[in-house]
Amino acid sequence: MIKIIRTAILSIFMLAAFCMAAETAAQSELSRHDKIYYFQHRILSKWTHGSEGRFYQDLRNGDYRSMLETASEIVSVDFAINIRVQRLTEINGVLLVFPVPDEPPECFFILITRDGGDYRFFTYEITRDILGDGSKGVVGEWTADGQHRNLGPRPYEDAEQFIRDIKAIM
Repeated sequence: MIKIIRTAILSIFMLAAFCMAAETAAQSELSRHDKIYYFQHRILSKWTHGSEGRFYQDLRNGDYRSMLETASEIVSVDFAINIRVQRLTEINGVLLVFPVPDEPPECFFILITRDGGDYRFFTYEITRDILGDGSKGVVGEWTADGQHRNLGPRPYEDAEQFIRDIKAIM
């Protein structure tokens, strides 16, 4: 019974967020890049920090419907069907793998972790190698109060290295 109530509450929360996101995206003439940014950085971070763990639990339990429907509505069906979700037991996390990004700060990956009652939302965003040091991406974190922390450039494009970086940060 509690699970049904939790699912109903999360569904209502997700539907409201979906409707707000869809309305915002539809009302303005946003570029594909802006829609991807909005979905990855704004919607998903708010769901992570604002759903009291329900979004995280849904992802851990294999329920991606609301996320994929929202990605389809805001960005495109093609974008949404190419999002992969991987449950990470060794760090109590969920890895979201996105289509290869086109321009900064679109994400290669997002890693959502749970540490006790706290949720953390890490991004790995494509970057331009303006310094010529081989940088491919930048690790970032969105905090519960909406702040973005830049954790520095990295030279890789693979999920395994990103996961190792986050393990070292935690």
